[in-house]
Amino acid sequence: MNRRDFLKSIGVLSIGISSQLSAGSTPKQPNILFIFSDDHSLQTLGAYRSRMQKFIKKHKITPNIDKIAAQIMEGVPSNARAKVIYDGYKSRIDVLFHSDLKPEKAVAGEIFKAGVIITTADDGSGSIKISAQMWRNLCLNLYIIDNAKELITSRRHFGAGIAKAVEEGIKVAQSKISYFMEKWDAGTIEDVCERYNVDNADTILRALAFNKVVHVSGVRKAEMYKRLKRAWEKEPGHSRVAFVNAVTRAAQEEPWKRWTDEEDLERVGGRLLYAKVWNVDITPEQAATLG
Repeated sequence: MNRRDFLKSIGVLSIGISSQLSAGSTPKQPNILFIFSDDHSLQTLGAYRSRMQKFIKKHKITPNIDKIAAQIMEGVPSNARAKVIYDGYKSRIDVLFHSDLKPEKAVAGEIFKAGVIITTADDGSGSIKISAQMWRNLCLNLYIIDNAKELITSRRHFGAGIAKAVEEGIKVAQSKISYFMEKWDAGTIEDVCERYNVDNADTILRALAFNKVVHVSGVRKAEMYKRLKRAWEKEPGHSRVAFVNAVTRAAQEEPWKRWTDEEDLERVGGRLLYAKVWNVDITPEQAATLG
């Protein structure tokens, strides 16, 4: 079994680091470090600040892992929580900050949490991308249903300065929280049907699918419309955020072939929240083709 097959079989990736750990050396190729840990003791890593920390550091048992952990702690808030997805080619690290945020026009139980998403790949694209994200956790639903993201930065995944770039990307992401809240508040009172002179929400959903405003590769327009409608019916409305919620809820609840399909839809939801104009032009004949 090779490395790629092994990674696919367990479905877990810790974190890829491609920064230099020592000065004076310039790698010709990216240095990707995969760290796997199973059933290890809290006492075995100096970074965990265990009761054996002095002994571990004195004898330099885990110096490089401790250095990586220190870099992460410098750039990521101490109350952050993370999850990692890896499919053998692309990886995604979700870092969520546990800060409860509530828009002025929030509905009952509507709370947001801020965070970033770090994505990279070993498919030749050669970049690290950092996006801001806002999770909407509506208590009445008891699960996360919304994730709107905006690209913050993109850079090559080798060479010096990666830790600093990630740290700066997180700071920029945090600075965009207030703007997101403003757009969300405006979106709660904007009636999309009224703005575009459309009789009902179903027409908007059909137009979003037919015009491929909301699109996933391999999914037909008619099927995309059905998935959007199922999601919209769980929290119906004519406001901008009602349709954004339908997109991101579909991303979370509907089955997709690739985990990147879910991420693509989440990005569409973010773009729809920020977009000045939506393409909702559709004739009755075109609408009828969706069933």
